[in-house]
Amino acid sequence: MLYDRAGGNPRRIKKFLNNLRMRQSISERRGINLDAGAIAKLLTLENLHGREFETVADWLANGELPDKLVALEAAASHLTEQLAAPIMRNPAKHSAANS
Repeated sequence: MLYDRAGGNPRRIKKFLNNLRMRQSISERRGINLDAGAIAKLLTLENLHGREFETVADWLANGELPDKLVALEAAASHLTEQLAAPIMRNPAKHSAANS
């Protein structure tokens, strides 16, 4: 996804990686233990979906982030189940259609 958005431009990818390292360093100096993967996901969200990133940042600032993430995960799980239901009812039909 990042490669596609950067148009395969190595300079843009390098810039992203430099920003990632910088954010990791800042969080460590502030005593905030964040997984590198979590920082990368947040940075990707910020770069690709700025408005949604601001929403997540607001949730964090207001102490709502854990509850909102649980609700989002539940919604995503429900949606996945809805999308998978037709395939689970008739897997042979769907595997033939994708061949």
